[in-house]
Amino acid sequence: MNPGFDDSGWIHAVIASYPGGELVEVPCEPIREDSVYNCVSMTKNARGAYIFDFGQNMSGYIRLRTTQPSGTKLHIIYAEELDENGERADNTMSGHYHDGETQFSEVITSGKPLDWKPSFSYYGFRYVIIDGFAAAPTPEDVQAIFVHQAVKQIGRFSCSDETLDSMWKLARMATLSNLFNMPTDCPTREKLGWCNDAQASCEQMIQNYDMRGFYKKWLRDICDAVNNEGDLPGIVPTGGWGYQWGNGPTSSGIIFEVPMRLYQYTGSDEALREAYPFMKRHLDFLETKESDGLIAYGLEDWAMPGVNPVPLEFTCTLLMIKFLRIAALAAEHSGLDSEPHIERERYYTESFKRHYIGSDGRLTLTEQTSSAMTIALGIGDLEVLKPQFYETFEKYKWHFNVGMLGMQYVFPAIDLCGFEEEGFRLLTADGFPSYRVWFENGATTLHEMWDDRYSKNHHMYSCPIAWFRSSILGIKQDEKIFTEHRLTLAPCFLTGLDFAEGEYETPFGKISVAWRRRFGKISLSVSIPDGMTAELHLCGDTRLLSAGRYELTV
Repeated sequence: MNPGFDDSGWIHAVIASYPGGELVEVPCEPIREDSVYNCVSMTKNARGAYIFDFGQNMSGYIRLRTTQPSGTKLHIIYAEELDENGERADNTMSGHYHDGETQFSEVITSGKPLDWKPSFSYYGFRYVIIDGFAAAPTPEDVQAIFVHQAVKQIGRFSCSDETLDSMWKLARMATLSNLFNMPTDCPTREKLGWCNDAQASCEQMIQNYDMRGFYKKWLRDICDAVNNEGDLPGIVPTGGWGYQWGNGPTSSGIIFEVPMRLYQYTGSDEALREAYPFMKRHLDFLETKESDGLIAYGLEDWAMPGVNPVPLEFTCTLLMIKFLRIAALAAEHSGLDSEPHIERERYYTESFKRHYIGSDGRLTLTEQTSSAMTIALGIGDLEVLKPQFYETFEKYKWHFNVGMLGMQYVFPAIDLCGFEEEGFRLLTADGFPSYRVWFENGATTLHEMWDDRYSKNHHMYSCPIAWFRSSILGIKQDEKIFTEHRLTLAPCFLTGLDFAEGEYETPFGKISVAWRRRFGKISLSVSIPDGMTAELHLCGDTRLLSAGRYELTV
């Protein structure tokens, strides 16, 4: 500031009231740099800006090494997709940022060699567009750095089918790209903790990563977000937005899902007990939405490939039944009376049956989401509902017709019906809508929408990879693994696979399963850590395996 400068028009500084809240220890891992990607191609777009392609969509930033004349301004745009002119494809980003440009950095060089990367920011991108170079760059001048929460990977899977193998790898990238102290929807646009996305991906995340510290932190945020009425927003944490849209059971179920999955996969009931008072408050709130024994509130089966054919009161009432079951479990572990929740579950179950199950035992609508949710939650006569579920595969010509809610229940229902081969056929389908369409169009992470109009780095459709472990490998787990030290192994030898293998790290050690088809027989390898036993179900036979390594031929 120059002497004599008139600052009389300036607004006086005030003491900030934010950030507020309580200062507490963060129990999750820090955000760290994971790996470095080199540029795989460097081109120019229509206006002469340089495009650096790293071959992989990710969260993070670039490292720029260059020497440019003093005062050179480099404008850096991060893009997950390019349009026909070599500019960033919008993918609805502009709808979320009305006050200016986003996903960019600017660097002004000094004339000396520059070695730079941004601080306190990250982006979602595969491509970087840089204009302003006075001296032409080389592909080696720019590297991409993959950044995310440093959670430990504890699960792995691979198989002979390219589509399933790609699903697992791309789900890994989509998951890690969205771990930033909360499970975000995408690293490009909102970067918000969307609860509907997180509820869909919760089980596979816990299967494949040590999420205990991460979820401990985020569950605290979730409980803090329950307002005085008992409602939860669609995003957590929130500055107030999300109570009016994007919420309802499809999202707020996260307060039940996280504690239940932590109990299932770690044996710890700490999260159940911690969340129970907030579960109860939210259930009381949902009761105010009841009409004639049904609940209809918030998001429906979001992100379907077409018009949603399943009524909101159908899905919400089934979710209410599920929530009440988990609340009863949490009450028991808290030493409290679970009977009120059990009684309300009976009430909603009977109401659901009255409205949606006919006198012949069939559902009144034949859709994948409706059949899958009803079967997975154990409502109705399975033998009557099985053929109706099968009809939905034929109805949609062996393609999915579900959103992110329905997808969570398709494969649990498939297992209950013994439709594993049909499940494989759905996962490997050609044509729209399918995972294969994404992969054929160059996806390197999972996408947000089946029609591919939006984000190219979403994790919510990763939920089927939980089935890879529990059914293809057959590693089935509940809380008894930690009380009885016993695991159930029931691998499914799908005819479309030549081999499948994977592993899972428990507190006792590593469990691994691998099977391979050779000359009309299947060789199966199983490894069980010390301190554990496994109940192996194979071709109608059951045997108990103690710790050790086993080679079997089927």
